[in-house]
Amino acid sequence: MASILKRSYKVELPDGTTETRECEHWTIQYRDAAGKVKRIKGYKDKGATKQLAAKLERNQARGEQGLVDPFKAHRKKAIAEQIGDYLANLESEGRDDKYTSNAKGRLNRLADECGWTCLDDVEPNSFTRWRDAERKDTVGKRGDGRKIGRLGKGASATTLNQYLDTARAFTNWCASNDRMPGVPIAGGKKLATALAGVGKVEGEKRRKRRGLDR
Repeated sequence: MASILKRSYKVELPDGTTETRECEHWTIQYRDAAGKVKRIKGYKDKGATKQLAAKLERNQARGEQGLVDPFKAHRKKAIAEQIGDYLANLESEGRDDKYTSNAKGRLNRLADECGWTCLDDVEPNSFTRWRDAERKDTVGKRGDGRKIGRLGKGASATTLNQYLDTARAFTNWCASNDRMPGVPIAGGKKLATALAGVGKVEGEKRRKRRGLDR
C-alpha cells in the first residue's frame, strides 16, 4: 500500500554543527512486485500527493509494470514555457489582445514574486504570502529575502481577486492538458488542485464610477 511521508536531511552550518531540516516536498513510499521498498518525490501540497499516491496504487493493483509519473514531462519544465503555451492557446481560441496581455502580465509577476520556477512550485502558501504582502502599505519579503509588495500602494481586493482568477484559469488549463494534477469535471476539463482552498478576499472598491455628464 502506498503511503506518504515527509523526509528530513542534515545541513552543516558555518560553525561546524549540523541542523536537521524537513524537505519541502512530500515523498510517496510503496513496495514493488518484488516486495522492495521504493520512494518517489511527490508535491509540496499534501492533498495532491495523496491523490498521486492513490493513482499509483491503482496502477499497481491493475498489474501495470512500474509506477509512472503522469506529469513527469512537465514537472520541471520552466514555468515561462508553460505560461507561453497557455498564452498561445488563448490566442488560438480568439481571446482579445487585452485579455491575453493582462493574463501575461499577472502570470509573469506571480511567477517572479511567488518564486514559481516550474509547476511544482505553484501552491497555496506562496500565493497567499504574496497576496498578504500586496494588501499592506509596506514592502514584505519572500522566503529567499527578495522584496514583494508595492511600497505605499496596497492592492485592492478586486485587483487581488483578478490575479487569483488568472492563476486558477492557468492551472486549470494545465490540469486539463495533463500537465499537473486536477479533478475531472464535465466536458473533459479538470479543476487543478494546485491552488485549492485559496478563497477570494473582500474589501471596498478603490475606483468609483463617475457620474454621467448632463
